[in-house]
Amino acid sequence: MYDTVIVGGGFAGLTAAVWLGRYRRSTLVISSGPSRNALSTAIHGYPGFEGGNPAELLDKLCREALGYGTKMVTAIVEGVEKTENGFAIRCDGETYEARRVLIATGTADRKPDIPNFEEYEGVSAWHCPACDAYEYTGKKIAVVSWGENMAGYALNFLTYTDSITVITNGNEPGVPEDHLSKLEQNNIKVLTAKITCIEGEHGQVERLLLEDGSSVECDGIFYNIDHKPRLKLLDSLNCEITSENCVAVNRKQETNIKGVYAAGDIAPLEELVLVAAAMGAVAASNIHKSLMPESQRVE
Repeated sequence: MYDTVIVGGGFAGLTAAVWLGRYRRSTLVISSGPSRNALSTAIHGYPGFEGGNPAELLDKLCREALGYGTKMVTAIVEGVEKTENGFAIRCDGETYEARRVLIATGTADRKPDIPNFEEYEGVSAWHCPACDAYEYTGKKIAVVSWGENMAGYALNFLTYTDSITVITNGNEPGVPEDHLSKLEQNNIKVLTAKITCIEGEHGQVERLLLEDGSSVECDGIFYNIDHKPRLKLLDSLNCEITSENCVAVNRKQETNIKGVYAAGDIAPLEELVLVAAAMGAVAASNIHKSLMPESQRVE
């Protein structure tokens, strides 16, 4: 019986593991990897680690957690159930028991359907303006997006550049006329042709070739098509889900189910490495307090 089982080995889960280790709580991290930003080469806006490699930071967090006695298993969790004494976590034919559970499974992004997109992802193709748009200040940006969030996403880039082209990759824009009007007011073009190929060298995009024979010169690609928090494990626990499709948590990062906590991109707040780590630390602190016997608590 572990004090805590953490499902997810990203920044939220591993930060929580470090802190729970410092609180001398027996902890198991179960992760199938990789993390959402596994292909990124640098973290931005993380105090003291500006420009650092995210894979290196995750590896460092792993070593620190292991140093505090945390156990780690690579597996896909198939289910989490409430038991008489806590929770049962099932994965790959094994069942682990815990007094508390922290779900930190993150979010999955839908990537553009462009034949050679993978060659550029993490080098000059990104999904997060807050994380990576600063590096494109004054440069040409191509935004691959459509649907209800398209206009708001594209307008974010005006903080950094006035050279923005939206490409819907063969899809209808899917936004109201007043949204299209705002894009037009800000000289943001919307092209609906399908992208047939990205041209560039060593992962650095130079232009996008379109099905209609035209091309778009750009220094970077940003995409926003769809992303879904990985909430499946919370179904069997009957955790409350918000209208924004996040798991509802209180200020302690605890869900409506006592003993079940959530942190990282599946919980509300900005989807940033810094925020995910902070949520993990908050969850760990409150898990530790919840495990203290009544005789050690003073309200």
